[in-house]
Amino acid sequence: MLTKFNCKISPTETMLDTLSAKFHWIPSSDQIRPSLENVIKKENDNVHHKTFYESVVDKILIRYFKIRGTINKKSNKMKSRILLTDLKMKVLLENEYPYKLHSDTNHYVMWYTYRDMSDSEISQDIYNSLKDIVQNKHFEFVWYENPKMSVPEVYHVQVFWHLI
Repeated sequence: MLTKFNCKISPTETMLDTLSAKFHWIPSSDQIRPSLENVIKKENDNVHHKTFYESVVDKILIRYFKIRGTINKKSNKMKSRILLTDLKMKVLLENEYPYKLHSDTNHYVMWYTYRDMSDSEISQDIYNSLKDIVQNKHFEFVWYENPKMSVPEVYHVQVFWHLI
């Protein structure tokens, strides 16, 4: 019987390598970094975003959660009209700076405006979101919380999935 993962995994290099050796779609420790091209793109985007958005939180709320923005007249930068702490939203999006993964693997990020959820709730949120994206249940995924989050101000987890 085929077992579907659809769960959290440990982000340790040992665990990733063990899982990847048996399941090629799960990233190994060598694959959990963006390509050089994506590193450069991210650096360039960050420079642009720092001149356009008041903060990284504002950027995420406006771009990812589609919260309306307003221009801060003092800084002349975009700011979210709603504070992160006043929201309870989640969204699953394709990673803008994906890791170097197997061609069958999709790399997404599950973003939250809050932090008070269990691992099983996160798994269920990812499952429901993927079901909406794929329009069926023929997929499986794993996720982990990156111990080196580049944006710790807004809770998010790395999601890797493939069609089955």
